[in-house]
Amino acid sequence: MAAATAPSSAIPIPGVGAAVDLALIVEEVVQYRKLFGLPGNDSEEFKKLDEALKGRLLRYSIKTAMKLAAEIASELALELGVEEVVKYIPIAGTILACAISATLTSRYLIRCINELEEVALLIMDTETARVYR
Repeated sequence: MAAATAPSSAIPIPGVGAAVDLALIVEEVVQYRKLFGLPGNDSEEFKKLDEALKGRLLRYSIKTAMKLAAEIASELALELGVEEVVKYIPIAGTILACAISATLTSRYLIRCINELEEVALLIMDTETARVYR
């Protein structure tokens, strides 16, 4: 997925690369949440979770996708800014912008996968303990 963001970084229109990066990150994070089988925000399973887990899941919610995009943008502001400036350097800038885009996207997505996996495992452990009590 990170490789998909790279070509958009070569487009010499301000903000296009960063916007595509953010859109793809948000879409992937929402998909990861579904793939891990994490409960939806309105489900009974979600209501049973402790507040810490709820907060971590809400961060990766489709309802808060715009908040997530804003959070990602603020967290990655420096990298996104460098990506935008570098692409105006002839030839090498295009290559660097693509590399920066792919690197920051993959780094952020790996962190998201790890956090969502941790939440999924905590939920599984909690449910397993509840069943065997």
